[in-house]
Amino acid sequence: MRLIRPVPPQHGANAQPAASAGAPSQNAVSLSRILDLSPDGLLAFDRQDRIIHVSATFLALTGLDRSQLTGMAEAQFWDYLSAHGNAQQTRMGVAQLRQHLAHPEDQRRSVLELLHPVPRLLRVFQRTSDATDVARVLCFRDVTQEFDVDRRKSEFLSTAAHELRAPLASIYGFSETLLTQPCDAAMQTEFIGIIHQQAQVMAHLLDEMLDLARIEARRHSDFVFEQIPVLQLVQTVLSRFRRPLEREAPTLHAVQTGLQVR
Repeated sequence: MRLIRPVPPQHGANAQPAASAGAPSQNAVSLSRILDLSPDGLLAFDRQDRIIHVSATFLALTGLDRSQLTGMAEAQFWDYLSAHGNAQQTRMGVAQLRQHLAHPEDQRRSVLELLHPVPRLLRVFQRTSDATDVARVLCFRDVTQEFDVDRRKSEFLSTAAHELRAPLASIYGFSETLLTQPCDAAMQTEFIGIIHQQAQVMAHLLDEMLDLARIEARRHSDFVFEQIPVLQLVQTVLSRFRRPLEREAPTLHAVQTGLQVR
């Protein structure tokens, strides 16, 4: 029988410090700090589908507690996120959720609407790993601004299309009158001036529609704001109003001349 002697503790420059039980390694601490620098919120899961890392960005986005999340199973995590009023999402099984997160074409559907700490939209991505300690990472990207830009562009196009109908109707109406009704020289000059002015309005609106890059960059539009007398605006609208034949012409009563609109 051999006698195994214990190895005495090392001293001096070559000595290696003993790791305390349960304390994270230096590499783990460094990796955690690196992940915290990511602009995306990150959740790392082990092979048992339990959370082993929560980035500081994710905590800032959701307002959740790291101590509550660490060690939590994935199914429990989604229920926890919804139960705390942080997200509105389609109720689906974890397996189905993981399946559609794994397909890039479904990524637009994997958007969570957060209500707290502030309303925002997060797009969820999934990345898998062959490592023994990390199986998957969920990335939560704040896409609130992207969706806001899309909404602004849609609203702008809808408004521009609506605004184009007014000058187009004037151009069509006055040109049709010139073609079908007898008009003296003064009336012809007036109608042609209105058509020319409305064509300029349409050209300006089309220029705005073609310059969507400015909207996407969230810059101010090139609209020029002016103070216009209300009476002048109303008189301009009435002069372009084409009433049905059986309806009397509109009349203007007691408009205060000092009123201004921007």
